[in-house]
Amino acid sequence: MIICALEKGWSATNVFQELKKHLVVFKSWVSTAVLIFLMVVMLKVLLKVFPEIYNWTTYPLCMLQDKIWHSEWAAIQAGKQPNPYMVELCAIIERLLAYGHTGNAKVISQGLMKPLWVSRSILELGIPCFLPIIDIGPPPLSLIQLDIDKWPVNKKTRYPKIASKWSQLINYGDQHYHVSILFHMVV
Repeated sequence: MIICALEKGWSATNVFQELKKHLVVFKSWVSTAVLIFLMVVMLKVLLKVFPEIYNWTTYPLCMLQDKIWHSEWAAIQAGKQPNPYMVELCAIIERLLAYGHTGNAKVISQGLMKPLWVSRSILELGIPCFLPIIDIGPPPLSLIQLDIDKWPVNKKTRYPKIASKWSQLINYGDQHYHVSILFHMVV
């Protein structure tokens, strides 16, 4: 439908004359083999570049997740429990990466990601924007700090909202999930 409408508009004499000035049409001496060769080369380039687009566009999220992982891994190595809010931040980043690779909005956890502004910004703008409770310090250390007093909570239970509930229930069971909720409350 769109192509037909464009074709009608472009076929008007005055529009066509203007377009003709700016179009390069292959000369009749260009063989079909040359055109096929050019198309194959372009396809090969696109097949190499297209998957890299996901890596380029999700790079900041991957770096943030890597930074969180290394800081929490250091805590685990020191015999401490990882900060559950950082784990939830990683769960949010995982969901953002899944959305970036699939485009499926079902991976967005509205319960936590909406009050943190992430779901609306990723769906409407295509880039994540966080509520200013996350502070990433300047390089080279780039320490990540969370203002957990402003973390969204469930109005009924007053438990902190989380994005990893289903993952915990499926992988570790109901008991692990409830221990995780209590640990959130203690921290």
